[in-house]
Amino acid sequence: MPTTATNQHHVFQTSFWSPTASIDPYPNFKIGFEVLHKKLNQSISENKNIMNYIQQRIDAERSYGTTLTKLKPPQDEEALTGLSRCFHVVCAESEASAKEHFARADNLHTTALDPLQRFANRYNRHIQNSKQTMKTQMNQFESLVKQLDQTKLAYQAKCKALVSIQPNYRLNVIKLGTRVFHERFGVEEWLKRFPEMTFNKDAITAWLKAEDQLPSVLHDLIGLNFIRQTGQDRFEKVITVTITQTSSANKGFSGFFKRGQHLEVFVKEMLVADKAYKDVVIQVDKMRTRIEEELLLHYEEMGKLELERIETLKQAASLSNTIPRYKETVDNMMLYQETLKPDKDVQIIVEQHRTGQFVPRPILYENYFYGTAHHQLFGVPLDEITRTEGTLVPQFISKGIAAIESGLSELDDKGLYCLHLSPFYTH
Repeated sequence: MPTTATNQHHVFQTSFWSPTASIDPYPNFKIGFEVLHKKLNQSISENKNIMNYIQQRIDAERSYGTTLTKLKPPQDEEALTGLSRCFHVVCAESEASAKEHFARADNLHTTALDPLQRFANRYNRHIQNSKQTMKTQMNQFESLVKQLDQTKLAYQAKCKALVSIQPNYRLNVIKLGTRVFHERFGVEEWLKRFPEMTFNKDAITAWLKAEDQLPSVLHDLIGLNFIRQTGQDRFEKVITVTITQTSSANKGFSGFFKRGQHLEVFVKEMLVADKAYKDVVIQVDKMRTRIEEELLLHYEEMGKLELERIETLKQAASLSNTIPRYKETVDNMMLYQETLKPDKDVQIIVEQHRTGQFVPRPILYENYFYGTAHHQLFGVPLDEITRTEGTLVPQFISKGIAAIESGLSELDDKGLYCLHLSPFYTH
């Protein structure tokens, strides 16, 4: 497909990412970023070299003009021959030529060097400031990734310790309204916020409302045996029996209760480690999306800045309005201006230095017992989704295709069109 003018302005956005983004465990933002900025540093050097050349040209013009002004014609008032008059014309031409060299030097400074110096200063400042900002964010991301690895290892260690004493353990997920709990004691801890042991329906309903839950949650609590009804409008919490509440005479059951209490400690420690790990996953993924969005904007700005740089250098290097006397030179310079296309130069930069395309991959939470296909979708391998769902085709694909098929028949073919969108807007 041919590259459009709009695409040209965004070629940096889709070209300077990790070449192994599809398999990297975590995004490596620095690979493409550093390659691009190495090229931008070359652009800074190129700006400096061209400015140095123009300055030397200005100095040469002024030096030549100064040399010509020092040439004085011989003073011979009696020499009125044709030869002497002709020589005076040559001397006058030297004086005029000296003025032209001074004028050319001033013109070069005004129309070429000064604008280029102002642009180069802005170019350098913008690149360095934005580069430092992005590097700071990338370093923060790498530090947070290390923290993620540590919390994941700690979580897996707690899971392995739990499985060592309960090989068949599986996480018991309990959903009540908008809240999700792991194991029964999680619900019991939540119910401790409601201090009464016995209560009526109005009291528990008011408390559930304060917890942003619907009254129907009361029926779920009764069904799961966290609360039982003792009268027409009376309810009470169900007390879980623990080792401290059993009689010391029941020695036959003491080992069972001790084992259950020991298991509960391991489960609680695992859940604490699980929450810490999950929280860091969320932090890292939020930072990933923020950095990707910032990088997309950064690459877009760098692309536009490089286009502006080439256009500015094109004007400065051609010097088309500074050498009016030499028609052949002017014609060559004008031809140079017409053939130099900034967007083509930017495309060449991309073709020579491209590292990888934009492949956003979320940071996945990996549950020790259930894998990655629970409670998350984007970035999860399709085979794992189908294995979890027990289907040949993931449900979200089936539903998406069904929605497209049902809606496509209602669209007029003439109403369909394609529109290029920057990755920043589709991220």
